[in-house]
Amino acid sequence: MAHLRPLWLAIAAIVTTALTFGPGTTAHAQVVAGLKTDYGPTVDAPLRDALNEGILDAFDQNSLYSYIRADRVRSQLNPVVRDCFTADCLIRAGEATGAQAGLRLSVREEGQIYDWSLDIFELQEGTALVEDRGVCELCGRAEVVNQVRTAIIANLATLNLSDRGAPPRAEALDTGSTQAATPGQKRLRISVVPADTRILLNDEDVGRGEVTLEVEPGQQELRFASETHRDLRETIIVSESSPELIMVRVHLSGAPAPQRMVVTRGDGFVDHIEDKRLAYGWAGVGAGALLTVAGILLIAQDGDPTCADGTAYSRCPTLYNTAAMGVTFTVLGTTAMAAGAVLLTWPLLAGEAEEAEPVSLNVGPALGRGFAGVRFGGRF
Repeated sequence: MAHLRPLWLAIAAIVTTALTFGPGTTAHAQVVAGLKTDYGPTVDAPLRDALNEGILDAFDQNSLYSYIRADRVRSQLNPVVRDCFTADCLIRAGEATGAQAGLRLSVREEGQIYDWSLDIFELQEGTALVEDRGVCELCGRAEVVNQVRTAIIANLATLNLSDRGAPPRAEALDTGSTQAATPGQKRLRISVVPADTRILLNDEDVGRGEVTLEVEPGQQELRFASETHRDLRETIIVSESSPELIMVRVHLSGAPAPQRMVVTRGDGFVDHIEDKRLAYGWAGVGAGALLTVAGILLIAQDGDPTCADGTAYSRCPTLYNTAAMGVTFTVLGTTAMAAGAVLLTWPLLAGEAEEAEPVSLNVGPALGRGFAGVRFGGRF
């Protein structure tokens, strides 16, 4: 029996090791509660199911964290806390679920453009740990799910809840930079596909493909410009309560943007009255026509006696002197008609310069012996 003793000791050691490390790994896994999965009304049921499966798959690939589905968590939460993400509500959610962190995912779809946002909160002090944003243009269902799943996996890889309430290790995401953000500022990490896309922050070119910047709290305007893909604009709100690292991921549409020449109309008078342009145009044409007719009549009356017809010239020496007023009315009228016509045809006249022929329009009074009228001339 003595020779069996080492065998029993080996078996006991194996069992002890299995009991110690097997259950212990699961017991010490930090719990992340699904606080909310908010899918817009245009996100169909198959995509919703695929996104939920994508979340589970992301956690399956990380043994440090376990995940409680959002439907189970919300059934345990007080209704007042379910859609509240203030520090107090987050702490109460942590107490109710026993989780160390909470996850919120929002996905919206409009015109085949998917906007998604991922937030991870620490539930002891109610602070934000992760704020990740993404846009996917003209993407398929699998592409959207993969983008969200990849974002969760990447953020879990850098998340550290050992010291509860500590922010994620942002330096692990930077390329060669380990400096912390300046106090009062936040880090904004932007990545875009395709990689040669220009990134503009508040109309300033900050790089291509992927950049990490320090930004002040406030509204930040992002623009993504590509020669082969459709341009995109996004607005990011940075607040004091935002996490130290804010991530934005963008996937531009694969369809080339139409190349066209646009004639900029600037900030002129017509641009300011665009909503009333037609009304002003018709008013100019109408008033101009009346003034022109009155001017022609006054010109025609010039030199006629002021007395009634049949009165002898010796008894009526006074003649009408209306030529000057008639010319003035005619000039004003033709000018008003021309201005009205320009306003009515402004979109045509201000069209694409490379295709339009030069257009000129001349309107003026025509005077001569025994006649008066309006002269139109131009090249079309």
